[in-house]
Amino acid sequence: MLYDTLSITSEKDYVKSLVKLGDALNFVAAELAKIGSDFGQEAAYIINLDRHQVPIRTRIIALGTYCSVPLVPGEIVKAALKDNADSIMLIHNHPAGELAPSQEDIAQTQKIIDACDLCGTTLVDHIIMSNDSVHNYKIYSFKKKGVVELGRYAKSYENMSIDDVKFGSDAQIKNMPKNKGRI
Repeated sequence: MLYDTLSITSEKDYVKSLVKLGDALNFVAAELAKIGSDFGQEAAYIINLDRHQVPIRTRIIALGTYCSVPLVPGEIVKAALKDNADSIMLIHNHPAGELAPSQEDIAQTQKIIDACDLCGTTLVDHIIMSNDSVHNYKIYSFKKKGVVELGRYAKSYENMSIDDVKFGSDAQIKNMPKNKGRI
């Protein structure tokens, strides 16, 4: 496991879990920035979360072309179930810089929400990232923008917000593990 599970019983513990989620998001953002700048292609990751919203593992789900990435609901749910994840966060990049989701992004997200609901897990957010540099991210949160209803299990995650996560040079990413397929 990437992190030890926290028992979230206080506001202080909740903030600690966000720092750890922030570490996972920043790791994924750096990987997506590299894929986008080095190869000019879209890619998608998920962060599998336990019932306390603490990251279990990050997984690359798909590599795409310069303008799309295939988000296959079955593959995403399978990756979540392998880690016994209670919920997942989906992140993909738009290397061309456009943050707004395409109609295909919205339709695929709805299919992923439906697949998660069938399997008893939750998609807590779908985030699109774009970057000017490795340390300057722009994000689009489906949850924050209210683009899609995040499913029947998402009620317990309504207080979780991407606004609580620091990205880029403001984040503290120290001793980040190397990606060896376990993260």
